[in-house]
Amino acid sequence: MKQFLMILSMLAVASASTANDRAAMYIGALKNMEKTHAVIRAMQVPVESCLAQIETGAAVADTPACQVFRRLSNDSLEQTRLAMKELQAACDNMRSLYDDPELTERCRNLADDSNAFFADLDAIRHLDSE
Repeated sequence: MKQFLMILSMLAVASASTANDRAAMYIGALKNMEKTHAVIRAMQVPVESCLAQIETGAAVADTPACQVFRRLSNDSLEQTRLAMKELQAACDNMRSLYDDPELTERCRNLADDSNAFFADLDAIRHLDSE
């Protein structure tokens, strides 16, 4: 999970610091969004598995799929959330530079999936604290 957090942070910084060349910035931002979105989707699988097991009545502490999320510190979670906000800000900047419906759709999908991921993580952490 720490590796996941590091990847998101690096992708957010890379999106914000891509070269001044508009074409290189556009291509770099698209690649970073695609990579980040793939990581978010991959992490959603264990989150959904954890939530599915909890819905059957299992406790978070007794659910193997939830163990990785129990080890997440509040600081790590907030750093990851901040990295995603920075990436979304970079996405918004790109949308203001380029009138590209595909870019707008990618940014929206990334934001939607990211918001769902963090909402699910928050739900797991809340259920674990009960």
